[in-house]
Amino acid sequence: MNFQTHFSGAVFSQKKTLAVASAVCLINRRVFVVFLCCVFICTESQSAIVATWDMESNTPSDVSDNGIGPVIFAESGARVGASTLSGVHASAASDWTTPAGNGSSNSYNANNWAVGDYFQISTDTSGFQDITLTFDQTSSSTGPGEFTLAYRTGGSGAFTDFMNYTVSNTSWSSSGSPKAASNYDFNFAAVSVLNDAASVDFRLVLRSDLDASPPGNIGVSGTSRIDNIIVTGTSLTAVPEPSTFALLASACLGAVVRYRCRKSGIPHFEQSNKI
Repeated sequence: MNFQTHFSGAVFSQKKTLAVASAVCLINRRVFVVFLCCVFICTESQSAIVATWDMESNTPSDVSDNGIGPVIFAESGARVGASTLSGVHASAASDWTTPAGNGSSNSYNANNWAVGDYFQISTDTSGFQDITLTFDQTSSSTGPGEFTLAYRTGGSGAFTDFMNYTVSNTSWSSSGSPKAASNYDFNFAAVSVLNDAASVDFRLVLRSDLDASPPGNIGVSGTSRIDNIIVTGTSLTAVPEPSTFALLASACLGAVVRYRCRKSGIPHFEQSNKI
């Protein structure tokens, strides 16, 4: 006895089953592309730029003989108006300048370094989590070599040390590709206090007297500079789970299949209780 499949209470032969399969293949290619795009979106992260500095559009004026460096507002990002770059030194004889960056015209530079001196990056991570901080940094041969990256929230109080890092003496140029050896990338995803915080400060603090060409010590004229600073985070805005996207895409695809089947004169798939 021939095997038969039941659709909507009617009995169709295997030939009709093949016809249904053919109808499915007639699905508009554009709809299929939309389906694939939905699946692709499900895998995309929601990472966004919180604030960036490259000293190109907001280039500070040079400051001489001052322990306080110029304040530079972020040049782009979701929190551009609430993010600043600054620096503090113990020596009132410090000079703050903007020599060539890492593949760009300007950077943020200072001399007269002493232990405890720092660059500071301040921002607002409201609406973001899984914060990351990247920047480029280099020092002259007699400039500072050993730093600690620290953070705090709330705009006041003690800082928490996150990680020590070493800066090398890498030559920068205003032209050409950035030197990868000068890039530093720190992931704060495990530091939950930085998530959705109205005030976050990062400090790049000098931790020793060693210069960037050890075993020498830092010289008065030794410099260190930073460039291409980027703070990123993942948006806290509610986004449907990937499974939800997939379910919606499948539902849309199923609706199209049923429509094409009806248009072809073939009922859509429904299991019959008839034997």
